[in-house]
Amino acid sequence: MNAMKYTKLLGLASLLLLGGCSGTWTPVTPPDGLDDSVAFDISLDGAKTGIAVGLDLAPSGQQDEGPAGLVLEQVDGAWSRVEFADLSDDWALYAAQTLDDNQAWIGGGSFVPDLSDMKSTKKQEEYKAALDVYLAGVVDSAEIEARVSAFEEAVAADAERLAMGKKKPLTGAITLFRQPDGTLNVIDNSIARPVWSLSAEGPTDGRFATPYGVSQLAEGAWSSEDLLADLPAVHDIVFLSVDEGWAVGSEAGGCEGRSAHWANGAWSASDLPGIEGSWELFAVSFPDAIHGWAVGQATDLDTGMRRGIALAYSNGSWSELGLPPVSDSWYLEAVCFPTSREGWAAGNDIAGQRGVLLHYSRGEWTEETISVTDSTDWKLTGLCLTSGKNGWAVGYDNTNAKLLLLKRVTSEG
Repeated sequence: MNAMKYTKLLGLASLLLLGGCSGTWTPVTPPDGLDDSVAFDISLDGAKTGIAVGLDLAPSGQQDEGPAGLVLEQVDGAWSRVEFADLSDDWALYAAQTLDDNQAWIGGGSFVPDLSDMKSTKKQEEYKAALDVYLAGVVDSAEIEARVSAFEEAVAADAERLAMGKKKPLTGAITLFRQPDGTLNVIDNSIARPVWSLSAEGPTDGRFATPYGVSQLAEGAWSSEDLLADLPAVHDIVFLSVDEGWAVGSEAGGCEGRSAHWANGAWSASDLPGIEGSWELFAVSFPDAIHGWAVGQATDLDTGMRRGIALAYSNGSWSELGLPPVSDSWYLEAVCFPTSREGWAAGNDIAGQRGVLLHYSRGEWTEETISVTDSTDWKLTGLCLTSGKNGWAVGYDNTNAKLLLLKRVTSEG
């Protein structure tokens, strides 16, 4: 066989191998009873097992109360809702992480402030903190005014209910731990604000990020870690071990992205590349100690248009990566890299009213084509993959007012 024929055969074999492991993202029908529900995060501990958490906007039998946290469990590839006691009049779950032996941590928050005594400075600070969370990301002045009015009405109603002796968690974190038998236990904590992200080492150790800082759980004892100097607004956190971790977010006004690195027993600010416009980081993923990715958005202050941004960590420094031109206005809010060579990012196309999935392989990002049947307005909020080829993305179908599940299906030849 001459060299030319041998080269062509090798090329054909490579194409066949690549084609044999191609895959698509396919919508999967969620369990019944999840109308007006959204999933914010998902964590997998195997190809067919994992949990997703979020928010039920209209929990059955609770018409007089607010939204409730939502937990879904995947067993043998099938998703079902986990039923457990209501924990507050208005609460949500934002973060989940599976561990070995069917264990898992879940984090979220209650939004029922105890404002029955507004005379104290502490109560006023609690009111402001709760209102800040409720207004996070809202820029339209009319929407802000409407939300403030609705919030004040809800506060008045909550204060009246509290005065009548109703006892449920007030504004602050909700942390749950799933035991090996599947039981969900509420874990007492000292975190004053809702948990947006978490990174756990085991049943009694981990870090839990709030919008304004990080709390550590070490051998069952809670302590606060102040990141205000380096990272005023925390959006995501990941720890590779007890000795090394990362947190990302923005400075207080959301005008510049920030990152903090935990090493040698302390947090320190990390240098980030200069990015045009107002920008922030929403999610971070580190498959190993020397490779990492962070994603978010940059906003043009003149037009208000957004664009997704992605940073890569390599050789001890962060750099910005080129991304496909998705649309006139879009952003990224979740990222997952199972390996240092392949990963995914999820976000939303504001202009096109659809979710966005980007695939990183062979040193570049490409956009995946996704179709959600009978929907012209849908969003993605989280994703998790056990390998570069198998995983799930979660979000919300606005057109049909229901939770959205997308499965990465790989074809084998």
